Amino acid sequence: MVRAHAVWDDEGGAPRQDSMHSAYGKRIEADGSWTIYHVFSGVPATIGGDLMLGMNSNDALDQMTKTNLDNFRRRAVPLGILKGRFLAAWWVRLSKHF
Repeated sequence: MVRAHAVWDDEGGAPRQDSMHSAYGKRIEADGSWTIYHVFSGVPATIGGDLMLGMNSNDALDQMTKTNLDNFRRRAVPLGILKGRFLAAWWVRLSKHF
């Protein structure tokens, strides 16, 4: 298992491991500790420069929830911008008929 991760890291690993476009999950390891991982690659996450391995259940849940929520907030479009874009597109379509 350790060897597989070393090979993965040698090959470049998952791109942008702590990007806002990542989704994280948690899993229990054979030794009873918890790991936060990227749900798309399965690779243990690096969040804030720390590898998310060897955690207890509560800490893993808290960190995973906080990180996923922070990522969701950064991806969210402010309502005013969305409304303005919708209205502009609506007006263009409407004005074609008059």
